[in-house]
Amino acid sequence: MKRRFRGLLAGLLLLPGLLSLPGCLVLAAGAGAGAGATWHLSAAREEVDADPRQVIAAAALVFDDMDFAIETRRASALDGKILGRTARGERVEVVVDSRVEGRSGIRVRVGLIDDDAARLILGRIVARL
Repeated sequence: MKRRFRGLLAGLLLLPGLLSLPGCLVLAAGAGAGAGATWHLSAAREEVDADPRQVIAAAALVFDDMDFAIETRRASALDGKILGRTARGERVEVVVDSRVEGRSGIRVRVGLIDDDAARLILGRIVARL
């Protein structure tokens, strides 16, 4: 336990020094930007002819069909969001924004980068609309 604590303390003390070096700072910034871009691009997206309230209602039915535990469900005429968890505790998020009259943009994200599951859920939501 002491050895682990000493290693952690040494790492924390060295971190500011490493980040002050130009190369390390650029490397850290690049890693952060790459992670952010991957997270942003990992969502499945679609635009549909439906009100955000209809999309969230359809998403709730899909969540029930797939046995996801619904944690949050909110919808209005302008936007909506439903958040759930899989049996393994992985986060499932559906966000809806209204676009032009009668159309909505849907974004589905599962965990950090599970594109296949997000596309599967999105397809089931669109099929219910």
